[in-house]
Amino acid sequence: MFKKTPENPQFDLFATPSTQPGKREAKKYDDPHGWHNLFYANVTSKIDETVFSPLFKEGNMGAPNASIRVIIAMSVIKEGFGCSDEELFEKCQFDLLVRKALGLFSLSNVVPSINTYCLPGRRIYEYENRHGVNLMEKSFEQLTGNQLSRFKISGKSVRQVKGYSVNITETCDDADEQKDKPNLIVNVQVKGASAADNDYLKEAITNIGEKVSADTIEKVYADGAYQSKDNKAFAEENSIELITSGLQGRQSKYDPEMKEGDLVVTHIETGEVIPAHKTGDKWRIATGGKSKYRYFTDEQIATAELRRKLAAIPLQEQRKRNNVEATIFQYCFHTRNNKTRYRGLLKHKLFSFARCLWINHVRLANYLITTGQRAHENRLIIDFRYIKSSILEKLFIMIVFYFLVFLVQEKPEIKNQQTTF
Repeated sequence: MFKKTPENPQFDLFATPSTQPGKREAKKYDDPHGWHNLFYANVTSKIDETVFSPLFKEGNMGAPNASIRVIIAMSVIKEGFGCSDEELFEKCQFDLLVRKALGLFSLSNVVPSINTYCLPGRRIYEYENRHGVNLMEKSFEQLTGNQLSRFKISGKSVRQVKGYSVNITETCDDADEQKDKPNLIVNVQVKGASAADNDYLKEAITNIGEKVSADTIEKVYADGAYQSKDNKAFAEENSIELITSGLQGRQSKYDPEMKEGDLVVTHIETGEVIPAHKTGDKWRIATGGKSKYRYFTDEQIATAELRRKLAAIPLQEQRKRNNVEATIFQYCFHTRNNKTRYRGLLKHKLFSFARCLWINHVRLANYLITTGQRAHENRLIIDFRYIKSSILEKLFIMIVFYFLVFLVQEKPEIKNQQTTF
């Protein structure tokens, strides 16, 4: 039967590592900005174990004899370091920082066995086959939603990242109150390599709104592969501004544009304006080549209009899509020749969710360290200003005092008057 991990574990004073090493080592071990402490605070301790409770219902053999929270956190650390199972277990057994990241605060805490570690993965696979729901995905959504809420990261603007058959969506709001905050991955989709890019957008936006972020998405940044009639209609229906870096396909040498009910066609290379005439449901121009006429459909005219709108997007807005290449690099950091060590759709899903949780952890850790340093610097500035003002105040008092002493010495009658009074 499923059992949750105790929220407040009992500590053994003599088995806690922070009491054993020297002062310098203990300081690093307990550093609140250390990656291991931030990982425990933002990932391990925030994993909702009840998400995985369907895997261990009463009467189901093989109930977990180790913390599900620890097992899931182990999978994230594995993909974070890009290590094998053997290397992972070695780290979990003998690396004090990794153990603390997992919540194994006591030296007597036992690491799950290899069979216990692999059990949830097998059951996640079986559960998805039966019910069509991936519990690791639900855990990812729960954790990321928690992080967005706790750190007040806006999900109003998101951008699409396509990596092989993995589609990643992350926040990218650059409002003044958000400009220093990290971009978090909020949706991960893993599909067969034959899936079209534009198939991902609607599902990603819907899942984010329903399961992860309370913010209403206002902008989506993507490349030209995400442009389609369906995606455009979906964006318009939901009042979403779809900003893409371009359109797929080669640019035509003709630029057709509707003006006051007539079609105006411009030759892009020469700038020549060519008269167009309506013929049925199409427009045509005379080309003077082998093909006497060039025809334009309503769809081609609309595409040309869209291409002009995309070209008019400010460069700063266009660069937001380009910045996601960093996410692809981070996601593929431990791959070899851009290939993972895994085979099969489920294993790729588990890898993708774990890897993206690690990426979010690193971004949050860097953000917290940076804000902590800024706060420290601000305190130093305030302290310096206080010390400076205090010194000036004391210096002023001393000057006044010596001035009065000098004045009394120069004019004894003042002294006498003060004495008499």
